[in-house]
Amino acid sequence: MNAELGCCYVIIFSNGFIKGGKSGDFGKRYKAHKARSASLGISVKKAFYTEPHAAYHSNEKRLLSALSAVSEARIGEFFCGVAEDLAVQALNSLGLEISSINEYRFTAFRKSFSEIAADKEMTLEPHKVWLYLMSRLDFDNFIYVAQTEIADRLGMKKPNVSRSIKLLERKELILRGPKLGHSHAWRLNPDYGYKGDPDGKVCQPDGKKTVFRVIDGGKKD
Repeated sequence: MNAELGCCYVIIFSNGFIKGGKSGDFGKRYKAHKARSASLGISVKKAFYTEPHAAYHSNEKRLLSALSAVSEARIGEFFCGVAEDLAVQALNSLGLEISSINEYRFTAFRKSFSEIAADKEMTLEPHKVWLYLMSRLDFDNFIYVAQTEIADRLGMKKPNVSRSIKLLERKELILRGPKLGHSHAWRLNPDYGYKGDPDGKVCQPDGKKTVFRVIDGGKKD
């Protein structure tokens, strides 16, 4: 039987605190921290996490020890007075590949909106579903949302939601992503917009494949 895999992570909050920890489902844990911090009137600025690995339980102890060594104070798994570069260095000390999440703004292209507005197939319900999906963009431009949630939130029948999503996929406004349980995740087509950093990174489709690459230097001085 394969060992359970998980990640170690550090999350940087707007009040200067840093949280170190571990999780078998970092995406879910990250969303929980975002919701919790918002209820306290603060926000998540950035997060860094390791590749999934089997030794994440023991590596968490190493991570917390490294963060404690460079912090001014510690309250459980929360640290204050730790510079971002030192927090990342502590995570890097585990010797694993590191990824990051930044809470970037949503950027859209004006021409794409005129094309959507002129499309006779984009009637009221597909428009509503499209806008709701845009509100649920997650990191890496993934969209994780159940059709039942969309139906409940928009007051639509589930078959109508399903037809709207099929239309959006056919129009290539959204692109099919990995399957999660019985449903697929989606990606926003970057020809229409993206959640990213307009000051330095631009998301573009990699040829005709439904995968993405990030290009540094998207904005020139």
